[in-house]
Amino acid sequence: RQRTSHEETSKRCIMFVGFDDVLDHAFEKQRVEMYAPWFAVSSHGVCVTTDARCCTHLVMPRLKMSAKFLSVIARGGVPIVSPNWLKDTVQKKKWQDSDSYWLEDAEGEERLNINLESLKERATSDPLKLSAPVFQGCTFYRHESFAMKRDEIRVLIECAGGILLTETHGAPADMIILTNVLPKKKSEGSENFKDIHWLKRCILENVLPRTRVH
Repeated sequence: RQRTSHEETSKRCIMFVGFDDVLDHAFEKQRVEMYAPWFAVSSHGVCVTTDARCCTHLVMPRLKMSAKFLSVIARGGVPIVSPNWLKDTVQKKKWQDSDSYWLEDAEGEERLNINLESLKERATSDPLKLSAPVFQGCTFYRHESFAMKRDEIRVLIECAGGILLTETHGAPADMIILTNVLPKKKSEGSENFKDIHWLKRCILENVLPRTRVH
């Protein structure tokens, strides 16, 4: 009996990011919903999700820095594919290999300082050889000045293996405070204040620098 891959037998939960045109996003979502009955019968189901914690495929027309994009990177193992993956799947009525449809966006890579090839290597690596989530064992608190919304940063931190607290009372001494306003002078505990640039670097490079990043 021929063995099938996990991607051939599992349910797909597709998330869309970077569709700036509302009509484009609606069209892609409609494409999935229109063919959902066929997908369900032939390929063990499909759904559209907005939750990075459960998506299996991220569809993007171009690179766009967002909380959802970073959350997917933090999770690891999620293919970032172009809309052509879905288009060809529908046309051929067979799920196409996502590795052949990884997003290509040279302009976006340069603009956002992102290396898609390295992200692909991380996503397709053997799960047994992957390092622990970048924020595993870390505790965070979101200051009201921080750019990302509380729900967005909570999902991102969880995808990266960390914990987001809702208050500072009783928090560990090494708790990381996410803020847009970094202390101008070094003082006790000031190294625990981190900004959005630090957060992005941690996720994209899969490292945990303790120094301030600008």
